[in-house]
Amino acid sequence: MRMKINDIACYLPQNRLTSADLSALNQGWDMEKIEDKTGVLTRRVSDAKETSLDMGVLACNKLFDQNPGLYEKIDSILFCTTTPDYLFPQNSYILHKELNFPHTVFCLDIGLACSGFVYSLAVAKGLIATGVAKNILIVTAESLTKFIHDQDRACKPLFSDGASATWVSASQSSRGIIDMDFGAMGKAYDAVYIPAGLCRMPVSEETKRQTIDESGNIRTPENLSLDGKRLMAQVGSHIPRQVRMLLNRNHLSMDDIDLFVFHQGSKLILDSLQRLLRIPPEKNFRNYQYIGNTSSSSIPMALREALDQEIIKSEDRVLISGFGSGFSWGTAILEI
Repeated sequence: MRMKINDIACYLPQNRLTSADLSALNQGWDMEKIEDKTGVLTRRVSDAKETSLDMGVLACNKLFDQNPGLYEKIDSILFCTTTPDYLFPQNSYILHKELNFPHTVFCLDIGLACSGFVYSLAVAKGLIATGVAKNILIVTAESLTKFIHDQDRACKPLFSDGASATWVSASQSSRGIIDMDFGAMGKAYDAVYIPAGLCRMPVSEETKRQTIDESGNIRTPENLSLDGKRLMAQVGSHIPRQVRMLLNRNHLSMDDIDLFVFHQGSKLILDSLQRLLRIPPEKNFRNYQYIGNTSSSSIPMALREALDQEIIKSEDRVLISGFGSGFSWGTAILEI
């Protein structure tokens, strides 16, 4: 039995951070060069008191508005975020409270960023296959901009905040997830991470001290740290190989895929994957230009937009692939 994506709803904060805003904040930055690498023209930034949970609730309410009667069907919540409201209890339980779900609803949190949506689909598929759940609410939400230094040229122009809510259930037809594959490289854990703030490095006066890296990025150990060169090396090494392997395992070719929806990491990353996999530009979906890199929400947001624009149609095959902190990666083939 396959599992299918029934619907997706998304939420983006109202606050926009344009390239002109960034240029005013950091007058020494070459925004034309930055835009050429990131591809991002506008970012979305959550309010100071707006959290990942808040955004997740808004995405869920939108999903329920789109699907009358769905609320009563939900029997499981998966909340994927690396920026939870509390250390514990985590966001799925607070979402349970905010939406007043019955006590029979299963709750679980997944602490992954850019690969998180694909991993969440795998967990959901397992819950359905074992009979634990029938209708699952997958929520992805991040408020990473709260952890980015204003003068960090690697992160500030790239990341946005936002949330998605996805309804998945068992499929009685050929629609749904055809196959999935996953990988991890723990040795690259510090290519994308926030060093300070928990048990390994508690917050102190030392963690508030600014440093400048070899590329001129300013940050403290309490800020998000991104090593772009190491990240690109991981992506180039693992993602094309996994995509080809998954296609071969299912007796499919690149031509059999109607649309490729990668994590919207940056223009540089998607250009590289397009070149390495020889994907026609029209088959490599992109929407980072006006919403930035929304981490775990980037794939569901891209799917939602592709559906709205009718780029994806019924019975299309879509390949999705997420990759990021961990280092972790996951790829799935879907039939819409």
